[in-house]
Amino acid sequence: MIRGLHIGGAFIVAIAIAGSTARADEGDQAMLRRVQDLLRAHQADIFGCVQKEPTPPEGELLVRVFVGEAGRAERPEVLKDQTHSKTLGRCLTARISGWDLSSLKAEVGDQIVFPLAFRPGAKPSQKQGPK
Repeated sequence: MIRGLHIGGAFIVAIAIAGSTARADEGDQAMLRRVQDLLRAHQADIFGCVQKEPTPPEGELLVRVFVGEAGRAERPEVLKDQTHSKTLGRCLTARISGWDLSSLKAEVGDQIVFPLAFRPGAKPSQKQGPK
């Protein structure tokens, strides 16, 4: 199941593809919930990067991060960027580098990939009253 987070004027879909963290004894759904909780906790970081863009970003951006000692994020990098932004990926990796990933319950050295899909928010519909 894919779930999304609304952050400002952009719709961000958050899914986790965990490299070696996908152990047989741990359900994918549980990891998905932890990743969604982590992204929700850091939505101000993501929204801050989105706000800096001259136009609302649109497209998918894959960010990989390694779990370091004490659950700290290490070596975040953009694996794929379809947003056509020169600055969004740099901003996000800079913010992610300060995150505490211990809530994901991953091992040191594990890789987490955050696919972030940016879609401009829908404009409010103009409802008309009865004629």
